[in-house]
Amino acid sequence: MVLRRIPEGAVLRVLALIVATSVYLALHWLISTGISLHERHLLREAPRHADAVVAAALQLRSVAQPGGTAMTAAEEAALDEIDQGMRWLDHAAPTDGYRIDSSTDLWSLEDWRSFRRTGVVPPQDGADPCEGRASAENPNKLPPLAQNVDPLCDLAFTVDSLTDLPVDVAQEQKRVGADVTRYFRAFLKCVAVAFPFFLAWLVLVRRRRRRNASAVADVVRMARELTPAGPWWYRLVHITLTAIGFVFLYVGVLGGTAGFAAWGLGTNFALRGALLVGGVVLAKSGSLILRYARPRSRADPILALAHSGRAPVLYLRSFADDTDAADKGEIPLGGLMRFTEIESREELFATVVGGFGPMVAVGRPGERLPPLGAVRLYFPSDTWRSAVARLMGRSRLVIIRLGEGRELWWEFDHAVAHIPPGKVLALLPGGPSLPALIERLDASLPAPSGAAEAVRRSGNAWTSAVLSFDPMWRAQVFPVGPLAGQKRRLSPAHEVARALQLALAAVGVHRRGLGLRMNMVRVALLGKVLLTFPLLVLLVRVLELTVELRR
Repeated sequence: MVLRRIPEGAVLRVLALIVATSVYLALHWLISTGISLHERHLLREAPRHADAVVAAALQLRSVAQPGGTAMTAAEEAALDEIDQGMRWLDHAAPTDGYRIDSSTDLWSLEDWRSFRRTGVVPPQDGADPCEGRASAENPNKLPPLAQNVDPLCDLAFTVDSLTDLPVDVAQEQKRVGADVTRYFRAFLKCVAVAFPFFLAWLVLVRRRRRRNASAVADVVRMARELTPAGPWWYRLVHITLTAIGFVFLYVGVLGGTAGFAAWGLGTNFALRGALLVGGVVLAKSGSLILRYARPRSRADPILALAHSGRAPVLYLRSFADDTDAADKGEIPLGGLMRFTEIESREELFATVVGGFGPMVAVGRPGERLPPLGAVRLYFPSDTWRSAVARLMGRSRLVIIRLGEGRELWWEFDHAVAHIPPGKVLALLPGGPSLPALIERLDASLPAPSGAAEAVRRSGNAWTSAVLSFDPMWRAQVFPVGPLAGQKRRLSPAHEVARALQLALAAVGVHRRGLGLRMNMVRVALLGKVLLTFPLLVLLVRVLELTVELRR
């Protein structure tokens, strides 16, 4: 019984979150496996290069003679081979990455030429440069020069460290092999965890689509006939810009906040200024990028409507209301945090309504870029009434924001005449035109709504009341808070969600947590933003692996 009460949409979101997290972790372990495999391949070649360096060092030592102004071809070839071998070893088995010590301070070609001209050993850092001469106890060390001058004592250190390299490499190969096994097992575990949850998600989605196939198919068919599809690359480009905008925004907010904190701690003035100015510039730049890219990065709304598998919620309003619905900054935030408020009123309202179905609205004629929020459908001027009438019949709910306009009142009168009252909600805006709207509303209903008294108690300037209707089309008015004597909630959109919840409960539609749904959707948006950072880490690791493989 408890499981049956859990909304299907909540179950789908939880399943999707588990699958997405498992897939991300699987990608992480798969990339780690690839990097370890490449490291193991490089280590396999290290002993051969170490032997080549030792042989070249012995060759150089056998032909080296102090004095003179020219370096023989044999000396130059041996020194070049040493330099190349040591560079390869440093790349394949770096000291900071493994327990292999193949580092040494080899002379450059110019140092060797200087020694050949003067016969003088350049000064060495640290211990005695000839500390590594051969002895009876260690015959593997290189013998000193006959003239008692040893310009290549560091080659003795090189031979000492490279002599034990095969043993060190064998140990490192074993460790890296264990890493490969561990990473690949973690990858398989993540895939195994994600697979059953993905199957459960797929089954639920397909079942929901079949259940509402007729209603959704009709709406999608209407939309496809009137809305052309854009190029495939358009959304990909703007998704990338959106990710960049989010990174700029949140890095700027964090940097600016750190600048404010550093100011109070008396940190260096230049650092404080850099953090503050850089934070403001990045946050503002990210906000501007998001304002441009976010509306263009949204998924194909008609495809999303088809994939939702739910009957839509039709949202009718005056086109003049779109300006107020696009306002942001509903949550009182201070400092740079105000830049993080990016959702419009309509976006927040669409997340509330999304608990019943995707929100669909009629688009303004000639509109080049639909705003975020409801899915816009565009109809020719000579067929829009019949199209809206069909949408009303196919929708799960019809929400009408009352306002000025003859077309809007035709839609309301058509709903009163042809749509069951239990699926119709009306929103009363605030403002000076409210008395005239209430008078017009009362003229369309069989009895006065009584909204005038209720809206006086509302403190919401965007939406003053939500109305539902009983089977006789008598209005039930629910004022939108904050009411007199009440504290303001998180945002006006949360107050609208609470009033909407009460209005639906009055007609027998009980849906709890609409305001919580709004919060969860915002948390999900923040989660997508934060996911940008580990995705960037994955991208960097992929690039590193690509560079390593090319070497």
